[in-house]
Amino acid sequence: MTLATESVLLTSFPKKEQEQIQYLIRQLLALKDSAPNRRPKATDVIKILYPLHVDSHCILATLLSDSRFEEKYNADQITARYGKVVTHLVQ
Repeated sequence: MTLATESVLLTSFPKKEQEQIQYLIRQLLALKDSAPNRRPKATDVIKILYPLHVDSHCILATLLSDSRFEEKYNADQITARYGKVVTHLVQ
């Protein structure tokens, strides 16, 4: 995902959600990929979902479901930062 793609994605959401999405995208882009073919990358999936006009909860849950985040966040951390809806979607 490029910064240009990220900018287009972010403009359709309120500022708080923009910041949350941007934070997760940047974290994902900074992570090394230990298993490149394990499953689709969240940044690739949100490029598919975005034209379907999904809400920010769906985008956040997709990003948090990336295999590279599996051990980084637990349900309590996700709920505290992103809310119960996102936590439910991730699980």
